[in-house]
Amino acid sequence: GCETDERFGPFLLVEHGGRSLQGTYVQPVAFDQMVAIVAQAADALDFLHDNDVVHGDINPGNVLVDSGRVRLVDFGLAGFLVTAPASAGVTRIGTRLRGYHPLFSALEVHQGRPPSARSDQFSLALLAQRLLCGEHSFPDGLQDVLVRTPTHARDVFARALNYDPSARFRTCTGFAEALAGTVQ
Repeated sequence: GCETDERFGPFLLVEHGGRSLQGTYVQPVAFDQMVAIVAQAADALDFLHDNDVVHGDINPGNVLVDSGRVRLVDFGLAGFLVTAPASAGVTRIGTRLRGYHPLFSALEVHQGRPPSARSDQFSLALLAQRLLCGEHSFPDGLQDVLVRTPTHARDVFARALNYDPSARFRTCTGFAEALAGTVQ
């Protein structure tokens, strides 16, 4: 459902179920389990992006898992993608967010640039790495973990975490498929 708050404006009411990745997945997870979680989150993010919405706050506290089903929550920083003029050569550009997560927001968001669908992808890639590391060794233990991941995954992470958003995957699902090794 949708409600309106006098102070903050409209907001969504969503079915709540499951436990957040924060605190639940404290220990490192197996690569295949991480891929399964990321794939579902990527599908949800692409649905949002196809409907001109950027989540803007993908982090372990805002991803719930219930019996293997992944849900995104907390759309407090979400924003609508802005349609660009035809002369810009793109169909959609980012929007301004009201904040960011110090560990999981994309670099362009930290720099005050408009976030985009690819900003959510950057955050999802960091979330995936956090799942592989475990809560207490992220981000410090990341290099040790990446050495033990499939070789292709290192290149996939490098692309999804590229400083230049245009160098990232076209969609979050594309990132998840590449991570799973199902896309060449």
